[in-house]
Amino acid sequence: VETPKVKPVYVEQTKKEEFDIQKALLGNVFNKIGALAIIIAVIILIKLVSQFIVITPVMKFAFGIILGTGFMFAGSVMHKKDHMKNFSEVLLGTGFATYFITTFCGSTVLDLYGSVAALIMGGVLLLLTYSVSNKLKTPSMIVIGLIGGYLTPLFAEANKGEVFGFLIFLNILSLIFTLRNKHYNVINTLNIVLSMLIMSVIYLYNAFISKGSELSYVYPLVLWGSYVLYDLLRDKTNVLDNVLSWANYVLLTTFSLLLFHNAHDKLSLLFIVTAVIYLLLAGSSRFAKNSLYKTYEYFVMLNVWLYIMFMFNDVQSIMAWSFVALAVSVFVATFRLNYLLPAIVAYFSTTFIGALIAHSAGEYCFLAKYSPMINPRTLVFIVPVITMLFSAKLIRTFETKSANWLRFTGVSLLYLFVIGEINSYFLSAHGNADYINFNRL
Repeated sequence: VETPKVKPVYVEQTKKEEFDIQKALLGNVFNKIGALAIIIAVIILIKLVSQFIVITPVMKFAFGIILGTGFMFAGSVMHKKDHMKNFSEVLLGTGFATYFITTFCGSTVLDLYGSVAALIMGGVLLLLTYSVSNKLKTPSMIVIGLIGGYLTPLFAEANKGEVFGFLIFLNILSLIFTLRNKHYNVINTLNIVLSMLIMSVIYLYNAFISKGSELSYVYPLVLWGSYVLYDLLRDKTNVLDNVLSWANYVLLTTFSLLLFHNAHDKLSLLFIVTAVIYLLLAGSSRFAKNSLYKTYEYFVMLNVWLYIMFMFNDVQSIMAWSFVALAVSVFVATFRLNYLLPAIVAYFSTTFIGALIAHSAGEYCFLAKYSPMINPRTLVFIVPVITMLFSAKLIRTFETKSANWLRFTGVSLLYLFVIGEINSYFLSAHGNADYINFNRL
């Protein structure tokens, strides 16, 4: 009788006892933290420690290239082993980050070549980073490499123009690459976050510490324009497109508000121009029959809202928001675009709150002195009331809940207007002795 074959026990035990370098270094997260530490150490070595070592700039540059090549070689060897692939991604990313640091410092710290040459080499490195990552399927390598590239300007001796140009350059090259490799488009959001953080640090330093000249508006405008153009050209079949569009929009808007907060004319111009561009994107998206047109139409509504807020005074803003909301209500009622109902509610909510806190001639419109003719309080309250009630009438046939909310809000605003008028009339006619002075309260 043939004896059945039994699987040797020692084979299983050997697999269990196999040494795992990733576990020995406390896992994948700590590997990446270690990579950042190495990147910062390389920057410090090139910028600070090397000042105390008698070596030429060329030798310093060669040291950085050799160190990056060593990381790349070790990462390539480790990537061939399945149980070390995560660690190899970290080393590959660190290698590319070291290349970024060395090439940028070669221009700003070591003064070996000009900024144009540094940008060209940086672009080549970035494209090479994406190509290697795409071939080896290692997205972590891109993230670590980009972080190294973005950290470089903070440590290198570069003026803000060179830093902003370098950051814009990184973003544009990333956008070009992700047009052809859509599964990497989430990296663009990381690019915006890192660019915003670095530009914000430079802006705050320039404004409050160095007291230098104002930053140019060209760089954030180019950054925003690049991402708008990218939205126009990119493939929109990826399931993350809608989320990424919102993330990019919020980050770019926040960044613009931070940099332009003292220049409302430029900020309002930016919002209205981008609103027109997003409107064109919505039209092209509808024509292409993809679902992103709804997202672009929301962007249009948000940008128009921001344009009104920064362009007009309180009374003008409330009237403008009211008429825009009414126009959208007509549009929604005509074409049954129910997805725009939240925009209508948001606009009228703004007018309700704005009417209560609006200022005119140095006083609250709600508590302004009585006048028998049309006064700021009349404009601030009556215009929203009329537009709210008319909008409620337009949409009640297909959306009862929103229509009821608009009616309730409009009637409430009318009631508050009457209270304000009565109070102001008796205050002006009889003085403050017999009636409550809401202004004093």
